[in-house]
Amino acid sequence: VLDFWAPWCGPCRALMPHLEEVHQATREQGVVVLASCTADTRENYEKFVHDNSERYSFLFAHDPNGKTSDSASKTLYNVTGIPTQYVIGRDGLIIDAIVGGNAGRLAAALQKAGVTLPGEGGAQTAAN
Repeated sequence: VLDFWAPWCGPCRALMPHLEEVHQATREQGVVVLASCTADTRENYEKFVHDNSERYSFLFAHDPNGKTSDSASKTLYNVTGIPTQYVIGRDGLIIDAIVGGNAGRLAAALQKAGVTLPGEGGAQTAAN
């Protein structure tokens, strides 16, 4: 799961607890959650990560070109707004793109990828 976010983005910050839940529920299956800070300074990114280091255990990264047209989010993933998430399969292909941080769509995309998610009454697995 590749999540593009920024510390100043309220919807991005509101999504972080859900990303932690996804990380905790799927990491044993080899799922990686990477939150890539875009559209903000390294200083603001580092402050956010430091202040939240006990809350979030998934991976964080900062795009040094995040505030420019050369950012990875723009040049590689055509991101026009945040939060934006990509579920990328083990084969490197994008399974789904989710703009706006929709927990239900993220769960559905992970299931499309064959990831088992905890659900009511036990685990659920979606066929590929």
